[in-house]
Amino acid sequence: MKNFANNFFCKSAAVLLFMVFCFQAGMAQNATTTTSQQAKDAQTKKEIATSNNGKIVMRVALKSTNDKTAVIGTSTNLLIYNTATAGESPYHVYPGYYSNVGTTEQPKWKRVDITFHPAVK
Repeated sequence: MKNFANNFFCKSAAVLLFMVFCFQAGMAQNATTTTSQQAKDAQTKKEIATSNNGKIVMRVALKSTNDKTAVIGTSTNLLIYNTATAGESPYHVYPGYYSNVGTTEQPKWKRVDITFHPAVK
């Protein structure tokens, strides 16, 4: 009888643990992160695959449009969100999205225009 109770307890505990893990997996967000073969730069190691969530891009404080220190080893076409108002003309930056249109050695941060343009009817 003691062996039966021991086996029953072990089997019940295993089933309970299995159900808890299945429930936790079902409650997870509908987003996956994968390492991309195409993501070769240090800033772009993850890809977010989701159908109903957004993405927050890297937030940095640029000092100017030619800032080399805000993002170490920046790559061409890297998208960031600048949080600072800084720099002198013609290198002035203010908060918003910027993309590096220069190179790793000579970054050139260009503001990305995200103005909404309604469809023409």
